[in-house]
Amino acid sequence: MPQDKSQSPVVEAVRAVSHRDHAPGRQLGITRDLISQVVHAFYDEIRADALLGPIFGKRIAPERWPAHLETMVEFWSSVLLLTGSYKGKPVPAHLQLGVEDAHFRHWLALFGQVTARLCTAEIAALFMERATRIADSLRFAIATAEAGDGPPRFPAPLAAGG
Repeated sequence: MPQDKSQSPVVEAVRAVSHRDHAPGRQLGITRDLISQVVHAFYDEIRADALLGPIFGKRIAPERWPAHLETMVEFWSSVLLLTGSYKGKPVPAHLQLGVEDAHFRHWLALFGQVTARLCTAEIAALFMERATRIADSLRFAIATAEAGDGPPRFPAPLAAGG
């Protein structure tokens, strides 16, 4: 009687290959170390920034910065490497900040400067494409929350130059 090939070690090994191996970040050579460098450099910029620094300074005590940075590394690892290691809820955290479109645009500009400085053009483009989607998602969540019972007034997507 022939062996059931669906149970063969080769088939099982192929099934065990994770979708993470096909993550866009992995295909470009992004590593957790690079993500950590980007996150740390970016938040160094944020903390020194006149517009965004005070917002973060009010919410994150100096002794909590290491934990916040680690959370952001996990977040970006989940986004770019599909690690699933981030377990937070970014929308509720951002709803409390009182940020507006100008803040998101400035955030993206700073993030773009950091990724351009630390990454290849292709990797920087992937970081920015994902960052822009995330910013738009947060902006739409804020618009929905601000609308209360009424219809939300969604801003134009930043990706479209909004």
